[in-house]
Amino acid sequence: MVGDKESRRGVGPFPESDRRTLELLANQAAIALENAELHRQSLEKERLEHEIELASEIQRQILPKEVPRVPGFDIAGWNRPARHIGGDYFDFLPLPHPRHLGLVVGDVSGKGVPAALLVSTLHSALRLLAERVSICPELFSRLNQHILESSAPNKFITLLVAELDTESGVLSYVNAGHNPGLVLRADGRVERLGPGGLPLGLLAAGSWRLERLELAADDLLCLYSDGITEATSPEDEEFGTERLEAMLAAGRGRPLPLLLDEIGAAVMDFAGGQAQGDDQTLLLLRRQRPG
Repeated sequence: MVGDKESRRGVGPFPESDRRTLELLANQAAIALENAELHRQSLEKERLEHEIELASEIQRQILPKEVPRVPGFDIAGWNRPARHIGGDYFDFLPLPHPRHLGLVVGDVSGKGVPAALLVSTLHSALRLLAERVSICPELFSRLNQHILESSAPNKFITLLVAELDTESGVLSYVNAGHNPGLVLRADGRVERLGPGGLPLGLLAAGSWRLERLELAADDLLCLYSDGITEATSPEDEEFGTERLEAMLAAGRGRPLPLLLDEIGAAVMDFAGGQAQGDDQTLLLLRRQRPG
């Protein structure tokens, strides 16, 4: 209709009044189209936010709702994702032996939804395998194969899994490229649970080493992710393992939930109001003194 204005004298031309009418119509149409696009984007954003919230709820179901009560030990732990959902993982594994407890801290490369999906994969595989395979190199070989088959080539997981004999205090562990756990002995010495193999998902052929140590009375075990030690200040300085060790030593006699809160607050203060750059996880276990 706009292209062919007919009259008794033929087609066109358009007088100035027609041009003004068409401009008004075009402006109204442009506003309507823009509003429609903004509405579509708003609905899409709302849908994505709803899906992320569902994913966040699923991840909250995966992470422990409470710490287990183990006679002779104090236990505390928390996870603080950098976004709504994250790639850090910690867990307490029920093991076939009634007086054994499994401790898990892992970190999937990356953040957000892709990392959270791989956390779910790790959680289900580890729970199923731990019922049939003890905490040993074979467990990590099977996990590694599963992660290679079910994740993208550029994804990997650092993972530390420990099995605690709650009667003897012996801790057997395998560390697949994760941050070294810390043991603060009652006499002030610090021992580290160093890596015994590569992270999961890097190579098809890998080997992992089982290590053991014994926790004595008042010894404090700390497992953590690099979001704690690599938190940076506004001057680009890292929080570091030394600061974490110092806080553990200063607060070793405090209730573990209080010590957790103090470390979390110290890391936030150190960042000086900057947005959290990485997921953060902290797990503490202390052997009680008899009597």
